[in-house]
Parts: sequence; structure tokens; C-alpha cells
Amino acid sequence: MGSAHLESSIQLAQICDDKGQRALVGKTVMDDPDANPDYYRDASAAQAIADTETLIHEVENIGRSSWAGVWPVITPRFIPSCTDEVLKGLGVLAAETGAYIQTHCNEGQWEHDVVYERFGKTDPYALYDFGLVNERSIMAHCPYLTEEEGELFAKVGAVIAHCPTANSYFSSAVAPVARFRRQGIRVGIGTDISGGYSPSMYENIRQAVIVARLLETGVNAMLPDDRRGGLGNNTRVSLVEAFWMATAGGGEALGLPVGTFEPGRAFDLQVIDTKLPDSNLTGFGVFNSPADRLARILYLSTPENIRQIYCQGKLVRDKDAS
Repeated sequence: MGSAHLESSIQLAQICDDKGQRALVGKTVMDDPDANPDYYRDASAAQAIADTETLIHEVENIGRSSWAGVWPVITPRFIPSCTDEVLKGLGVLAAETGAYIQTHCNEGQWEHDVVYERFGKTDPYALYDFGLVNERSIMAHCPYLTEEEGELFAKVGAVIAHCPTANSYFSSAVAPVARFRRQGIRVGIGTDISGGYSPSMYENIRQAVIVARLLETGVNAMLPDDRRGGLGNNTRVSLVEAFWMATAGGGEALGLPVGTFEPGRAFDLQVIDTKLPDSNLTGFGVFNSPADRLARILYLSTPENIRQIYCQGKLVRDKDAS
């Protein structure tokens, strides 16, 4: 790779720059006049649906000429921002077009309560009844998802985008990712930067491990350990599992040929300099198994360590050449 120091590479398919961005693009729909300020919402349900349909066709046209790939997404922000009319219309559009669907689901207690009061059912069932939960659905967050609701997601093939940093800031709960995966739900890692503080997949990989440990033990040290609400060590997510969810798991969740180094898959990678001055990740000759080396990279890398980025085999960023 042009340097003796470039000894490790990581594939994070989400981090291709604007010369080769692989993207899923949607128009965020928020049409309820009682829930959104005028300057921030769609003019009407009909306009929101029409604009979404236009975007689907335009993004599909862009995708045909994009070597990296661009796909349209139907994107109701979340139920409290949307009228019944728009949710129904987007569900019809999803059935007609087969486009991806993305929304926030069961993100926080307030959302959970508002949806239940409005429909007498929780987010997953309400969205399903509107035709917005299927094998092309990406449900962000989901910390309040029950085992029964998880079975629904597993049955229809819906995806969960686990956003651990945003959940820590916003949702007042930890998504039980280990349980999701045991139920057979496809899970990837997301950032939800408006709810969290960092768009970095590295940061969210780390946080996925941390919040799972908090779910294991509970967090209120003023209570006896058997009353802290911890669920035990079956909640743990290892660093390797978190890395898998951010790469191969994300590709599997989206049904795209990304996330692993296999024939027929998109060749996306980052080249990490583990011996960069002032950020040495070599480990000083101690704990040198592949898992240990990966852990140092994922826990300690900074953007400066990322020297090169390839997207579908094309070098799109080379810091050493600049």
C-alpha cells in the first residue's frame, strides 16, 4: 500500500467519500401541522406523497449512472410527525415501488406513549398496519421493542439500525441487540447524528459494546445489584460482533453486496496506519492476536490513522499523496 507502516485494513462500507458515495437517499416526511412548525413541515399529505414519489424516480435515475450505487428510501420521520393520511399513502407507495423504507421506531418513552395513545398499539404494529414494515424496512433505534414485536420483525425480514450513541443521549433506554440477533432479526449499526454527537462508525462500534454492558448490569449503584435492572450477561455484544454489525451485518441488513472481502462483493476498505507518529497502535509487542490488533484499531484509531479509502475498487482518498 505504499508504506511499510500500513499493516492493517478495515472495511467500513459506509465511509466512501463524495467521489464514490454508496447511498440510500430519502425525503424526510413530516406533514402533521399539530406536530411540526410551518417552516419545517410538508405543505400537505398529498404533497409529501407526491414529492416522495418524484424523489424515488429521480434517485433511481441517478442510481443507474452511479458506479457506487444510489437507492431511494421512503422516509416518514416517525409516527408522531406524520398524519394517518400520509402514513397510509407512503405504505401504498412502498407496495407499488418496492423502495426501501426507513423510520424511527420505538425510540423513546414519549414516542412510545404518543403512538399507543393515538392507535391503541405500539410503533411496530402501527407501522406494519400502514404497510411500512417489510423486508425492505430499516427501523432505527427500537430500544422498546418487545420479544413479540421482535418476532414480527424476524418474520417479515425488517431490519434494525442500532444507534447506541443516540440512544444514550435521547431514548432513556438501551436496545437489547443480543436478543434481537438471537431472534433472527437483521441488525446493523447506525449513527443518527442529530440524536447523538458523532457520525463516526468507529465511535458507534465502541458505544455498542459499552451500552450492552450497561444493560447487563444496570446503572444505579445506589441500589442492590439484584434491583438495578440488569438483564445478565446474555446482553453482551463483543467488539468483534459490533464490528460485524457495522460492516457485514449492515450489508446483510440492506441486501447489498458489501461488508466482506469475498468474490462478487464491492471492494470497499480503509487502510489504517497503526504506526503513525503520536498515535501508535502497535501494542508494544504485547497481545498480538488478530482480535487484539483489531481491538486496538477500533478502540484507538483517529481519522488521521485512516490513510487511504477505496470504494468499489477505486482509490477515492489518499492522505499520503496529498
